[in-house]
Amino acid sequence: MRMGKISSKSLATVNRIRASLLNVTKVEQLHLLEFDFSGNSLFVATLELPKIENTVTLSINPHQISIGKNLSGEISCINRFPAKVSSLESGKIFSILKLEIGETVLESTVLKNMNLKIGDEVEILIKATDISIDF
Repeated sequence: MRMGKISSKSLATVNRIRASLLNVTKVEQLHLLEFDFSGNSLFVATLELPKIENTVTLSINPHQISIGKNLSGEISCINRFPAKVSSLESGKIFSILKLEIGETVLESTVLKNMNLKIGDEVEILIKATDISIDF
């Protein structure tokens, strides 16, 4: 766990996670794929569905991961997971967070610090259209 300054190297990181395909739902031209990710259901929406393996690598850009704290009520984002802040690098404009979901660590770039501290419990929010499947 660390707190530091933002480097240009940390800005280029893309989150890559391994996930297992659970289900595919097709409605007209849209496919909604459900994956198992650290014991959570992770949904990916795509128009095209090439043949994919049961276990794939998914890519998520850090700026596509939103963070919530003390959320209540419903939200339109289908991918919502509890996480813990394990690292925080603060800059003048935005912060880079390392977030633990089970054994997986994801990075998020956020504009607002939200007074977060290492060890804080937060919720990760990812739109299903912001996740890509690596082939």
